[in-house]
Amino acid sequence: MDESLKGKHAVVTGGSRGIGEATVLELAAQGASVALLVNASVLEGEAVAARARESGVECFVVQCDVADPHSVTLAFGQVKERLGSLEICVNNAGMVHNAAAEDMSFEEWNRMISTNLGSVFLCSQAAGRIMLAQSEGGSIVNISSICAHVAVRPQKQCHYQAAKGGVNMLTKSLAAEWAERRVRVNTVSPGYVNTVLLSQMTELHPLWEAHTPMGRLALPREIAEVILFLASERSSYVTGSDFVVDGGYLVW
Repeated sequence: MDESLKGKHAVVTGGSRGIGEATVLELAAQGASVALLVNASVLEGEAVAARARESGVECFVVQCDVADPHSVTLAFGQVKERLGSLEICVNNAGMVHNAAAEDMSFEEWNRMISTNLGSVFLCSQAAGRIMLAQSEGGSIVNISSICAHVAVRPQKQCHYQAAKGGVNMLTKSLAAEWAERRVRVNTVSPGYVNTVLLSQMTELHPLWEAHTPMGRLALPREIAEVILFLASERSSYVTGSDFVVDGGYLVW
């Protein structure tokens, strides 16, 4: 067990599946109490919370639309009331959608930016307000993507890639603002991860694997392990950094 996580309190958005689910379970296994912020997938979130509680920690679900300011304010208020403090926030919730730029509606653009970038600002702001008032500060980990660094193929995702690029720059800005007050902010940029979402696109797996030097997709747990490092005191001098976890995809 990483003793620096024992007794800590965490929020994980989009914690009902994939990277979020793996992160919740890993945090709980290391002794942290966890609040899962989910929107439509409440039942899935409750199942993950039940598994996390097997580690002997508190874990519960809060329904929240992370792209809605009022909903975020209410959710973090509930978390603060129930847990008393907040040392870790993992902004994992997001969506993926393919659309050719010339055919994309402005509504599609706005929805993507709001869900994948606006939500990170809202939840970082809400978590930051709690952490900045604490003497020990806290750690915010924003889940970005290799799409913040390169235009991937064959997907057509200019809105998704713009949002993820924004997440990386937002992270650096918040890290600079809050460093002196002991709130660290970092990003993790995964490559292709074997999640439920990507399992629906199995026809593309051989292409992604061929473009990855390690020749395979990541497991959600492999991303969660890096998140745990950034959430813990083992990364106490790390802020404003981006950790690419892609099996070498960006090398080629």
